[in-house]
Amino acid sequence: MRAKDIVGMTLLGTVVLYQNPTQSHISQEWPIVEPVPRVEIVPPQPSLEELTLEAAAERLNEEHQYGLSAEDLVYVARVLYFEGAFDKKASSEEDIATGYEAMASVILNRYLWDREHGTTKFGKENTLRAVVEKPYAFSCRDVPKNKELFEPKTFKNKKGEWQLAYGRMHPDRVELAYDALLDVLDEAIVDPTDGAMFYKADYAGVRWENTHAFSMPDAQCYRTFGNKINTHEFFVVECRPFKTN
Repeated sequence: MRAKDIVGMTLLGTVVLYQNPTQSHISQEWPIVEPVPRVEIVPPQPSLEELTLEAAAERLNEEHQYGLSAEDLVYVARVLYFEGAFDKKASSEEDIATGYEAMASVILNRYLWDREHGTTKFGKENTLRAVVEKPYAFSCRDVPKNKELFEPKTFKNKKGEWQLAYGRMHPDRVELAYDALLDVLDEAIVDPTDGAMFYKADYAGVRWENTHAFSMPDAQCYRTFGNKINTHEFFVVECRPFKTN
């Protein structure tokens, strides 16, 4: 039988070979070949730090429901900058970054406390911006020479683009504060404060250990020392239920 006389047909995994209608029938079992699945190559997602401020805020809102704006990110990053950029006990950029992460964690912990308990202990409304805007909560905002640096008119350059640094601010260190803020809000790092909601400078002449922080409907909440990072002492909150007779 010549090859040109053979016609092939596949039926349910069986290849049937025959010469022509007048010649003898030959059949052979043939393995079924599964189709190769189509593989879609998805490009890696850019990091938050690589995104514009608007895009970073949008992603954080999608994943964590913060309700942030680009302006909020600039504002909170500047708070972190002034709270920790010039810490005298931070001996390296890594120490400064850790300090930023710790203070950003306190901001987030305060926000989450109010969100989870339906309270407004740490801001007039439940937003991250409200947490840092609460009077006397973050002392850097109360310094007269810093006042202009928290005004929205300084948040964009002459081209209308968002800017983290302005005036006398150190660009690299405010960028470091912004990166730390993104990592904390995205829960990309472990909270270095173990859940602290208060911090103060170690040179402040006030004792906080076991002092009253705030009240809840069924408990009194007290500050308890957690750890120390650079100049700042961090305090977690312990809530003690009211005693009943």
